[in-house]
Amino acid sequence: MVFESYTVDDMAGGNGNGLVDMGESISLGMTLQNVGPDTAINVEATITTSDAYVTITDGSESYGTVPGDMESVYIDGAFAFEVAPNTPDNHKVLFDLEVTGTARDTWTGTFQVPVHAPELSFISVFVDDATGGDGNNILDPGETGNLVVTLGNGGTGQAFNVDAYLVESDDKITVSDDYSYFGLIDSVGGTADNASDVYEVSADASCPMGYAVSVDLNVTAGVYTTTLSFNLTVGDRVVFYYDDFSSDQGWSGLGSDAEWQIGSVSGGGGDPSEDHTDGTDNGVLGNDITSTGQYSNNISSTQWVTSPVIDCSQLSGVLLSYSHW
Repeated sequence: MVFESYTVDDMAGGNGNGLVDMGESISLGMTLQNVGPDTAINVEATITTSDAYVTITDGSESYGTVPGDMESVYIDGAFAFEVAPNTPDNHKVLFDLEVTGTARDTWTGTFQVPVHAPELSFISVFVDDATGGDGNNILDPGETGNLVVTLGNGGTGQAFNVDAYLVESDDKITVSDDYSYFGLIDSVGGTADNASDVYEVSADASCPMGYAVSVDLNVTAGVYTTTLSFNLTVGDRVVFYYDDFSSDQGWSGLGSDAEWQIGSVSGGGGDPSEDHTDGTDNGVLGNDITSTGQYSNNISSTQWVTSPVIDCSQLSGVLLSYSHW
């Protein structure tokens, strides 16, 4: 007698998708096959496991008589077990199977059952301030806006009835509607947003431009829970340092074996002949920009070039952007 296959019934104890998901109660149907020539009589099957995420609630089943010569017997709901709510995605549960008959024969084997779980993540936030602000899709100081958040699911388990509470503790932000419903987020790349049930937040008029607020989403999908975080920036970002390399603002490490230079590009060695700015000086920071565009071979050590000190100590939500080729 050998294990042939199993079926999953989670209609009563789960979401009914025919898969074993975290937090579900499973009814397991099983097919046993008699690979020998003789009929097996009064066949009894027992399953056990040492897996900490699984509790077996019905571990034995009587299969009766199983004819020989590769005949099979299937019993629906032969066994039952419960899966812990904290079971990780793609966890494999190893079951031991023991089958006995009246001839005192004992057959043993194993089989695995994969467990599926969602793995939700924050993707993006969109600000709608058409009613409570100037409509530029930025939450400016003194404005009220609706937040449309998009979540993604990288797990193999579907996330059903997803909702989330928005939590923040910053005194420059007031949350007037902290609950949103996202619904179903499908497995392996599925996404959903709260466009039909938005969050509503307001920024204090005294809030500085470019101010970053740390926001948490306490997400629930059945027994699945997680906390996702993102930053919400109040006001457009303010440029406080800019360098188009029209001149040297205090960089160190120029020259050296790497031939770091500040100047106009010449297009040598495959380098571009224009920079990314609107000016006409075509200033860049690069290696050997006035000649072949190639630094020396066999440089003995890493040759760094370092910017002047950029003081960010009184700022939050700082973003660095640059162009390169």
